[in-house]
Amino acid sequence: MNEPATLLRDHQLEAQRYILGLPAADGDWLIDRRQAAIGRLTELGFPDGRQEAWRYTSVDGLLQQGFST
Repeated sequence: MNEPATLLRDHQLEAQRYILGLPAADGDWLIDRRQAAIGRLTELGFPDGRQEAWRYTSVDGLLQQGFST
């Protein structure tokens, strides 16, 4: 796995841990939505310069940052 893909996977895992750790009484419907969003990101992948809409936007700096809520 290359470095950006590894960083993305690390962010996804950290987000998943965070979502699973949220109290269920604090908006259970929102947890389901967040889970669905992570699934969609996994399915579609993270945007990069090969996609026309992202051609001139670098997301490397975003991936280099640690995950935070």
